[in-house]
Amino acid sequence: MSSCSTPPSVQAKRRLEWGHFEADSVVVKGKGGKLRRVPLNRKARAALDSLDRDSENVFHSRHNVARDFRKAVSSAGLETKGEDRVTPHTLRHTALSRMAHKGADVASLQRLAGHSSIVTTQRYLHSKDLRSTVELLDE
Repeated sequence: MSSCSTPPSVQAKRRLEWGHFEADSVVVKGKGGKLRRVPLNRKARAALDSLDRDSENVFHSRHNVARDFRKAVSSAGLETKGEDRVTPHTLRHTALSRMAHKGADVASLQRLAGHSSIVTTQRYLHSKDLRSTVELLDE
């Protein structure tokens, strides 16, 4: 999922409806009820296009989302229990961290994540070693 442009906060607590999607984005409700439009990349769009649209909800129930998520994590050979378990927030953190590592600017990541403070977004950034950082000036 980290290949998707949407930080994958599989919002098991919130209802995601097909009507929230547009051609290349989804409208999500964050903390405090704030709405924001999040762009989707091709892989995310293809994944959504492969799903059945037999109801107005993308996922049929909270219980099924959580169960299906754990099943997918387990099938991928990842931890579903304990300290090293993979959660929807783990995927969100990984996606934001990977985008940062690939050069996304902090302000864009902040908007994508819906953080009101850039300090919160900085938690997703992992320091590069100092040598590679100063070598950026050589490019």
